Amino acid sequence: MLDPEFVSGLALGAAGAVCMNVGKGVQKMKVEVLRHGLDAFRRPHRRDLGVWALGYAMTASAGVFYSLALARTDQPSVIAAMTGVGLVALVVFSAVVLREPVGRTEIAGVTMVVAGTATVSALHTTANVGGTFDVQELMLWSGALLGVWVLPVTYTLLTGRFHGTIFGALAGSLIGVSMILGDIAMTEAGGSLLGQLKGPYVYLALLAGTSALALTQVAFFKSRAVVVVPVSNSFMILVPVLLERAILGVTISPGQAVGMLVVIAGIVLMTATREPGVPAMAS
Repeated sequence: MLDPEFVSGLALGAAGAVCMNVGKGVQKMKVEVLRHGLDAFRRPHRRDLGVWALGYAMTASAGVFYSLALARTDQPSVIAAMTGVGLVALVVFSAVVLREPVGRTEIAGVTMVVAGTATVSALHTTANVGGTFDVQELMLWSGALLGVWVLPVTYTLLTGRFHGTIFGALAGSLIGVSMILGDIAMTEAGGSLLGQLKGPYVYLALLAGTSALALTQVAFFKSRAVVVVPVSNSFMILVPVLLERAILGVTISPGQAVGMLVVIAGIVLMTATREPGVPAMAS
């Protein structure tokens, strides 16, 4: 039977995921206003800037929900998997607000996301949670993770190809890193929200999260949300799993691993095929 504290953590994680994903949809809707620079603060652009700022605030508020969720679950990969719930909300937002068509592919994707997140949640056990980490190992793995993106980012800057995919993946990776850092900050502070402000990890988490938000806008400028969002969310799920195993010694059960793969597959199915006929190179 699931512990009530863990269930409340899942609910907070899901709320954070909804804010993050719907917020991204709102940002993408008005991201072009940023091209106007300081003129965006003047008429007739101010309203569009306000809408974009609302989306940005929604996405940023996800960090508060995630922090509270981590305090109750202490397993970032499980909370990250809740991003699938947020994508369900994004599909509803697209259909109702943006008036985009939602067909069988999207419905199948939603079903897979719900099944995957339910599996990850149901198979959670406290025995899976690791409690210690090595600072040098953290820096080594984080540096290696960022180093992996040097060549892909250089490639897309030089050629303009796969812009949304690469910058979206980098943004998702940084969100994943920020969740690990946020978890460490809460652990070091004994679960105290104010106590975590005394250590460096919460500030590193904020830096990683803010960088991810900025890179998401960079990705949106030259790519579709249906490319950027699923790629970003997939890496947001994968990175905590890899870092938890490498740094915190957390054991992910085979069932949880399958559930996460189902979530990722559902994300891709639900969003990547929404605009048939668009060349893959456009990403």
